Amino acid sequence: MSTGDPAGRHRAGPRDGIARSAGLLMLVLASLVHAPAALAHAVVVETGPEDGARLDAPPREAWLRFNEPVRPVTVRVLAAGGGAVTGPEAVTAEGETIRIALPEDLPEGGYVLSYRVTSADGHPVAGSIVFAAGTEAPPAAVTEPSATDGTAVAAAAVRALHYAALLFAAGGGLFLAFVPARRDPLGGRLTPALCLGAAVAALTGMLGIGLAGANLQGAPLGSLLQGGTWQTGLATSVGFAGLLALAGLLAGTTGLALDGRRGDAALVVGALLASASLAVTGHAATAPPRWLSQPLVFAHALAAIYWVGALWPLIVVLRTVPPDEAIRAVQRFSRLAVPAVAVLALAGTVISMLQLGDAATVATTAYGRIWLAKAMLVAILLALAAINRQRLTPALAEGRPAAARRLARGIRIELLAVAGIILATASFPLTPPPRALLAQEAGMREGAGENHRHDGIPEAAAGPGRPDGYTAVVTVGNRTAVIAVEPARPGRNSVKAYLTGPGDDVLSPLEATVELAHPDAGIEPISRPLAVSAQGTVAGDVDLPFTGNWTLALDVLVTDFEKAVFRTRLIVKEGR
Repeated sequence: MSTGDPAGRHRAGPRDGIARSAGLLMLVLASLVHAPAALAHAVVVETGPEDGARLDAPPREAWLRFNEPVRPVTVRVLAAGGGAVTGPEAVTAEGETIRIALPEDLPEGGYVLSYRVTSADGHPVAGSIVFAAGTEAPPAAVTEPSATDGTAVAAAAVRALHYAALLFAAGGGLFLAFVPARRDPLGGRLTPALCLGAAVAALTGMLGIGLAGANLQGAPLGSLLQGGTWQTGLATSVGFAGLLALAGLLAGTTGLALDGRRGDAALVVGALLASASLAVTGHAATAPPRWLSQPLVFAHALAAIYWVGALWPLIVVLRTVPPDEAIRAVQRFSRLAVPAVAVLALAGTVISMLQLGDAATVATTAYGRIWLAKAMLVAILLALAAINRQRLTPALAEGRPAAARRLARGIRIELLAVAGIILATASFPLTPPPRALLAQEAGMREGAGENHRHDGIPEAAAGPGRPDGYTAVVTVGNRTAVIAVEPARPGRNSVKAYLTGPGDDVLSPLEATVELAHPDAGIEPISRPLAVSAQGTVAGDVDLPFTGNWTLALDVLVTDFEKAVFRTRLIVKEGR
């Protein structure tokens, strides 16, 4: 980074202090990396009683075993009438197993074990199992209020703003620590905006903790006014990440207020802590093997902070400082930007391989499509950066007219691509990565399965119910499903669907699954595979213990690369 000028030489001492600070923080990160390995989107591998079991007598306890340690958020057993027969005090977590103690005087009847837990990445995992003991008790109507809303979408929006502000504030601090030969007067121009960015990053980071708690509880946005929501969020990896980011932002703003060695060291520590906050939570950071994925995310984040965070300061440099000083600043930035981009690309590639598993998942999963959009934006960003370095930076060094203006315009275009990349990154937690879907399939093959619930997806319109059942005609694109549930009464029900494609041709899918949930009763999705016939019909049985409004999702795998989801509402009436 030395430029051979006196100003560059007098900053060599501070950089030694920066290196020592960075080394100390890396030791802290190493302790985080060697925490127990974990998978995002935990999978149920065994339950007791088994899903759909008919027992001779009520059991003394129920339990769920996952493929990794989880923390219970809401786990309860409900009777057929909709009332909970267990409370939070009955739930205990023992590593991968959650146990629910049942009352000794539990009467005979039908029951639902509904669970919502959080895995290592702070992502909610929800589902339900159904079992009956002795003769099923007559069901009653359920009147418990629903708590579903757009909490997950709000969390994604806040997360995007947090990422942008964090990159801006921490990256601007790194720019001041490494690039200018002199902190003043450039530091005076950048500091107010960097402090504002740090404040926004801190506020959105804290808000993200509350939203994570609400999302885990399946609660509405109004629950942010309740202390329990924040306690839930703080207990997750999202809470730890938010506190780590806050510490980094405090260190960074302290560095902006200090001069010399102490100021530069604080700015670098702030950037390292900000990078670490991105490496302790999320799909990518918890991908197995964690000893590899977590350092990769840290390196990826640190490289992005340096590169992306320097773009706006570079525009300020090109606009406000003398040409000779601007040329030296751009050249000093480029010396570190080249290895930073190499680290960014290499780490991103390996992370993608861990998440996607198979190239085919890019086109067949929502996560893969988001990844593809991000990859295209990253390619555009790299191309823009190459043009700026190979053509516009030499033109600036040669003193060509309007070179500074053209380079600043090119950097602004880079910022537009960065905005799209941040939005894509913030959207990843809305859908499970392909590796988690593979774990889910493996769990289902073991007989337990996993039920994911994703809110905020529009549903299709349902047709009217019939006296002896319920029928809905749902159209998605050019495909139609006629879904019939009989008798649409509490207890064992048959689910049949007739599928057609374009031109009313018979659609014979590779496989089909039905998921039924009762949000008003706090019942997470009950998932059942359906048998597929060559005549375009899928069929199976499912136990519906409660009356009321159920949501039904028919998930159909059309080809190896395409699936369709038909959503409707199912009204289950009292039996006669």
